Amino acid sequence: MAAYIILLLLMHCSWQSCDCCPTGETRHSMFFMSINSLHGTILPNGKCICDNTTCTINCISNCQYEPDRLYWIFSNEDVYGMTGNGTLGEMFNVLRDDYLGREYVASVYLDVSGQSFLGVGNPNSNAVTVDIILPQVNQYSLVKCENESVTLNLQPLEARTLIFNCDITGAHITGSDNIIVYVATFSLTAPNSASNLQFMIEQLIPINQWGTFYAVVPYGQNAYGDVISVVTSQPDTFIHILGYDFITVSNKYESIRRRIDGKRPITVRSSKPVGVTQFSLNMNGQNAMSICISVTTDTNSEALTNGSQFFHNYLRYGFSENLTEDNLPLSRFVANRQDNSSTTDIFGCSVYREHTDYTIRFGGTFCGYLQNTANSYNRDWPRMDPGDGKDNDGDGRIDEDDCYSNFEPNAHAQDCRREGSAVLTKEYFIIPVKLEVNEIRCRYTPASIDTISYLSGNTGVWVTANADANNVFSFGALNTNTPLIIKSNSSNTLHLMCNYVCVSNYVDCSNSFYVPPVNMLGSRYIASVPPCPDGSSTCESKCSIAQVFNNTLFGYARNLAPSNIRLLNNEIFTESIKDGNFIESEYPIAVLCHSKIASNYNYSSYLVQFLLPLDIAGSTYNLLKTDYLVDEKLYVWATDSYTFVNFIEYDASTITNVSQHMLIQYAGDNIMIDLSSDENGTLYSITTDKPVNVIAHVKRNSFFYQFGQSTPYNRHGYNIVPVPSSSNVDPPTDGTVTNQTVSGITYHHISNYGWPHRSNFIKEERNKPVLNPNQEPGDGIDNDKDGLVDEEYCGFLSEENPVEWNTLHDIDLDGSYNEDCMGCGGGQKLEPMLFCTLCDLGTFRTNQSKIDKCIPCGENLTTFENGSVSQDQCVAQCEEGMELNNDTLLCEPCQIGFYKNVSANDSMFDINERFWCLPCPDGLTTYDFGTIHNYECIDHCLEGMFWNGTVCTECPIGFYKETSSVNQSLSYDLRWNCTECDPGMTTYGMGSVQCIALCTEGMELNNVSMVCEPCELGYYKGVPANDTRFSVGERFWCLKCPFNRTTRAVGTKDIAGCIEDCPVGKEVNEVKNYTSEELSKIIEEMKNQLSVNKAHLSATLRKKISVMDQRPSAKSIGYVGAILIALVFGLLLGFDIVILRQHIPMFFRNLRSLFC
Repeated sequence: MAAYIILLLLMHCSWQSCDCCPTGETRHSMFFMSINSLHGTILPNGKCICDNTTCTINCISNCQYEPDRLYWIFSNEDVYGMTGNGTLGEMFNVLRDDYLGREYVASVYLDVSGQSFLGVGNPNSNAVTVDIILPQVNQYSLVKCENESVTLNLQPLEARTLIFNCDITGAHITGSDNIIVYVATFSLTAPNSASNLQFMIEQLIPINQWGTFYAVVPYGQNAYGDVISVVTSQPDTFIHILGYDFITVSNKYESIRRRIDGKRPITVRSSKPVGVTQFSLNMNGQNAMSICISVTTDTNSEALTNGSQFFHNYLRYGFSENLTEDNLPLSRFVANRQDNSSTTDIFGCSVYREHTDYTIRFGGTFCGYLQNTANSYNRDWPRMDPGDGKDNDGDGRIDEDDCYSNFEPNAHAQDCRREGSAVLTKEYFIIPVKLEVNEIRCRYTPASIDTISYLSGNTGVWVTANADANNVFSFGALNTNTPLIIKSNSSNTLHLMCNYVCVSNYVDCSNSFYVPPVNMLGSRYIASVPPCPDGSSTCESKCSIAQVFNNTLFGYARNLAPSNIRLLNNEIFTESIKDGNFIESEYPIAVLCHSKIASNYNYSSYLVQFLLPLDIAGSTYNLLKTDYLVDEKLYVWATDSYTFVNFIEYDASTITNVSQHMLIQYAGDNIMIDLSSDENGTLYSITTDKPVNVIAHVKRNSFFYQFGQSTPYNRHGYNIVPVPSSSNVDPPTDGTVTNQTVSGITYHHISNYGWPHRSNFIKEERNKPVLNPNQEPGDGIDNDKDGLVDEEYCGFLSEENPVEWNTLHDIDLDGSYNEDCMGCGGGQKLEPMLFCTLCDLGTFRTNQSKIDKCIPCGENLTTFENGSVSQDQCVAQCEEGMELNNDTLLCEPCQIGFYKNVSANDSMFDINERFWCLPCPDGLTTYDFGTIHNYECIDHCLEGMFWNGTVCTECPIGFYKETSSVNQSLSYDLRWNCTECDPGMTTYGMGSVQCIALCTEGMELNNVSMVCEPCELGYYKGVPANDTRFSVGERFWCLKCPFNRTTRAVGTKDIAGCIEDCPVGKEVNEVKNYTSEELSKIIEEMKNQLSVNKAHLSATLRKKISVMDQRPSAKSIGYVGAILIALVFGLLLGFDIVILRQHIPMFFRNLRSLFC
């Protein structure tokens, strides 16, 4: 019995060992989908694995896991499954059981040749019902799945794998209890993988764990870039993919897909939770699929798998000055790539595993996943931006609070609307000054206001400010630790321009700068730090930051360090922040940046700019050049990546214009346009496809201007000015702002000449076009309202198209998803990686086609080149050994002496190699028409030679060849094969070119008449002419008999026929050759001849002449009688001997004639 139990245990423990699983570790439930030819592996090795019968430590190699069978892995570290075979191997993260959910939405990626797989497992001890609603697509989108819905009833620990011949992105999966959901695809998605099957797989995370802020780190190993898919969970979801989309998606479970260029990380922000999936490419074009984790989700760095085969891409706080491609634009984050060791304080983690030769088994998935924690929300700012359209306080209302009509310092943030009450009774300004300045002077318009007061320090007492005759207010007794807060009780909107007054002698020591009211402040800024006040390259630069609402966290990108800083009780933070750095906060803040140099006048000189938030940006700027500026530069700052800038310089006097087109690749970058050398009166127009901020850095042509002379410049004549867009300019009516109107367009002077500055900056609502899946491509309508018509490259369907084309993706080339479709050009197709390429060989696409897929020419047809635009360009597809006839355009076999080992549809070769045969090397030819390989080029076989399959060989005896393979007009047999001689004919030897008579034994060839004649007397021939064992002489001509011998007659066949040359009177025994029948006959005759005739014997004779003597005397013969009898007997014997002597020689002669 004990032995039986031990045997059972050994049967259960058929893997590496039977160690018990550790207690207290997290359980991960998983299964491997049932996909043909693929098997599963669990990584890393050494994990404790259980099924419903036993637990064990997993095997290291040759693992055998049953498909669609539930397994449990116990581990506090990440667990990964890998599905694949010898050439494919994709990873997926095995979620902890407590992270599973009941509702999922699928996202996959495949091309028109692919299949989708959906795996659903029940890890519970109770039955679960699973409902799957497949995506319902419109006519311009993906192919519709055959079934609209599927319902599964899964028993405890049951798993099922479903297969679909459609893209299941957007499929909605719900379970009556927590379930495991996998998605996978077989496809040919990589751009350089025409013959390589791609496989991708991932475990989905539940919808309730989706987020609204993602950062995607491209794998960065392939020039085609990665692709991301964004799927909505709710209707009317606004999505901003940095550098790509700024749109509203109307439907829930709808998806958009983008190709991400380069290695620079990008952000995905949305108004409602979305799911983001990344499809990475390695350097050899193999795909890996990875679910992206929201930035607000922490990463458990202790759970990461270390080792040389695993490496991680992730984000952390910081800024890299050297590797700018790792900096995430408009964020405080920097990406780390291919890190194979654990690191703390990271998020957005992806793990990859790649074979050492980078050719096979490339896999990726998310890593270190933890559910949201409270602290992680500090990464997703702002938490509230006035007028952001969100329910920030969770009370079911949106932007319901009036935060600015009765603004009080240190108030806590609410859910603010952008403006105050309908009748604005108060307006507030915050100036964060933490400098050695004595006071700030501000000038305002309109000229008549009721009261201006200010609050400095933490006294909480408002002090009334008094204006001088020039409408200038002075705010003194500043506290360097708290901002200056100004309150206006005017019923009119106040335009406030301020400048510094330095301590020494109360001298004006800065330019004038525009101060926005608090309701214009925001939470996201680009630090456009002013250049040095005197135009030099070395000076001190700092930014001061003050909060609008109390207890506000802000941060900026510092070199490889966290930057979360909390402002309390109205304090000011001042630090050196690099130009172009990104500053963001939970709630609105005020940011003032300056540059400073020491002056010879015992005070410092400043150049100051009050930063405006990113959402105060425009797309059109019309500017005017005037003559009193000697240095004039424009800095155009991008608020989004891939911003196109069109700059037009217009000369009104000559009615000419010059255009420049520029690209700002990443958000937060800028371009500089130098206008210093242009003529007075030059007009400029700047238009962009995405909002930009424009800053002007200008210098007057005089050195010193005292404050109060309507000049905004500092003591060195410089000013830095935020330029309002055309829709934001509000010039005064007193003519102090220079402008000019041309063709109905008003151009304003670049600087704020005629101080104070007159501009009505507002937070413009950037156009958020609604995703329009039903617009007609090429309809000539600006569907996305961006000023361009039919500019987008989209893949789409049309009802009039054949059914077989209903497998196209609704995807776009440049990122504006199906907003204003044009399609790829004629002869082009839209690749799954979201770019247009030329149609492959054997396909074409007309210029009028509304399908971004090339149409096959048809069976056995191809094209001369890629990019064909018409069916007329299709020609016969000549396979190996065939070439195109230029006249008939039909395929014909290669001629003799030519070969072709390339199909006409093989794009790896040039057109000549694909369509026409190549000649064999000099001196070589081919065996027949239609030769395929160059190694089939062979030597010519001349007369008397034939091809034995390897080399030319002489014709055998009895065969001849009088032709050469050089003569291509001959038939195949005559060129290469020997011909057998006719009956009665043969050849002299091997390699003969003709046949001759076949002379048999006793016959020889007459060299003149070439006919057979009998051997002459004295000659013999015992060999037929076709007996190859003998020489030519023996086969064709008679041999002379030995000396002193001759033959009895002509035609002697054997040397035995050579007899002695007998003198006269002697005869020669004729020697004959007998057959067995003849020999038997002769022997019989000899027997007859040798037989003795009894009638002739003496006894017979004696018997005939004797009479019986009965006398007694007769019975005794006596002496005389005896003598007589003896005499008679002797005579008879002598007679017999004579007869024997005659026969015995004859017998021996006959024997000799038989055997000699």
